[in-house]
Amino acid sequence: MDASFDIMDPIERAQYAQIKDALINCLLERRSVNATVREAAMLMGCPIILTSSSYRVIAMEDLGKEVDDPIWQDAKRTGYCSADAVRRFEQEGVTRDVQGTQGALLLSRGLAQKIPRILQQIPIHGKVGAYIGLFLAHRAFRDSDLILTDFISRILSVILEQSRDLVLQGLEIRESILSDLLSGVLSSEALLRERMETARWNPKPVFCCVLFTAQSEGSKIENADYLSQVFTHVVPTSFSFPVPEGIFLLINSDHGGVLEQKRARLSDLAEEYRLYGSVSAKFSDLVHLRAYYDSCLKTSVLTKKLRIAERITRMEDVFFPLMADRLSREERLALVQAEYKALEAYDRSNNTDYCQTLKTYFEHGCSATEAAAALYVHRNTLTKRLARITELCGLDPTDGKAMMHFYMSSYLREL
Repeated sequence: MDASFDIMDPIERAQYAQIKDALINCLLERRSVNATVREAAMLMGCPIILTSSSYRVIAMEDLGKEVDDPIWQDAKRTGYCSADAVRRFEQEGVTRDVQGTQGALLLSRGLAQKIPRILQQIPIHGKVGAYIGLFLAHRAFRDSDLILTDFISRILSVILEQSRDLVLQGLEIRESILSDLLSGVLSSEALLRERMETARWNPKPVFCCVLFTAQSEGSKIENADYLSQVFTHVVPTSFSFPVPEGIFLLINSDHGGVLEQKRARLSDLAEEYRLYGSVSAKFSDLVHLRAYYDSCLKTSVLTKKLRIAERITRMEDVFFPLMADRLSREERLALVQAEYKALEAYDRSNNTDYCQTLKTYFEHGCSATEAAAALYVHRNTLTKRLARITELCGLDPTDGKAMMHFYMSSYLREL
């Protein structure tokens, strides 16, 4: 029995018991967070908002009525409490009071002067993971409201602890921002700046995505939580957390050389845990994170399709096959260079390897010396081969556009 139960009048006691039973049923029936917040709002007769500790909206219910409050309206429009509101909470001492109070707190000053509200923090796995707000927009405050808000918070704490995605979004502010960028929830540059300001996050200018996936197609990384911490430890200027496809690592630095410095160690870890890592191009516009992440996904799929041996593959390493893979079979057939087809036919009929010779020459910057070393032949031998290739198919190795078309054609054929 709650300590304040005895001071309630009989009507409040009956209402209190009814609401408690209904909320317990939400828990026993394993209802979602949204369904539980909706039920609580209807039982309490007031709008309710639930946010993560980074002030991202997890659920909100207005009972179909207009809530004439700027915080509520901003949250409904953007999915967050605004940075201005967060600053005012701090200036008015609301943040301090809520974080310093174990139970529910009635707020009726400052931002809440027009519409009083009951606020309470919600622990998730021992940390403040969420906040709940009951907006007394359409009725007066009752003494039992504080006790019931506390009970609602306890019910939601249990439900949130069982909801992995919400916990990930709520416990770490920066990871929450990244999660929203990846999911497409956050796509506005202005809103991103506001969220980063709220999180007091001043990132370094260069970003780079790395996506680690399981070696076997369709498999899960069982120890993803642990490995996320390991990757973050190896690259301190990074953020890492599990995603449905594997483990996401975002490297943030003053320059683009961090990955190369840590690549050997990351390759060793990938080898040890049977993972493949795909790396995006470097970028500075974090609002487009999803596009760079998608490039990692495509690189990962293509790496396995082409059976590339390296554990860490950069998007640049598979750029040409990545472009070719976007085409239909008929389009690939139509775009293969005629000179490539002629040389390929000659190789097949005469058991030669002129196509690979020219491809190696292109991959080594059209340097006869470097290409010869890669092919384990004398430079003069390579020069003679290049001349023979021109005789056979008419391709000039000094023609940059023709060579690029040839190189692309090799992947069009391979796919």
